Amino acid sequence: GDREFDEFEKEIFLFLGIGIWQTISKIHRPLPLVLPILLDEIEEDNLNLLDSLKNLSEKKFIDRIGQIIDSYPQPAILFYIVDTLIEDVETEISSEKLGLMFIHLKIVIESFQKAIAFKKENFQTK
Repeated sequence: GDREFDEFEKEIFLFLGIGIWQTISKIHRPLPLVLPILLDEIEEDNLNLLDSLKNLSEKKFIDRIGQIIDSYPQPAILFYIVDTLIEDVETEISSEKLGLMFIHLKIVIESFQKAIAFKKENFQTK
């Protein structure tokens, strides 16, 4: 996000990213390393989602985000992100940047989830 966000936006992103990390690390200690191959797949999926959201009207955009939250494996974390972005900083960040920040933070959540699942699948003691 170095090129996409200004200093204020980076601070918001960092604040929310740390919140995600702290929330997930309370349940899964230690957090496993996110492998680049997992991250590449997650980024591609989410950037495709971002492309599909770009041309939606504000109402359709909000409806689609609600659908994503409702079907998400970690709905409380994702709702917290959306609520913070919309309620607390909406007036200070453009809607385009809000969408980009949402996608980047969603990538953070999914990276941790995939790394945790990968670790469970491949390194459980039998």
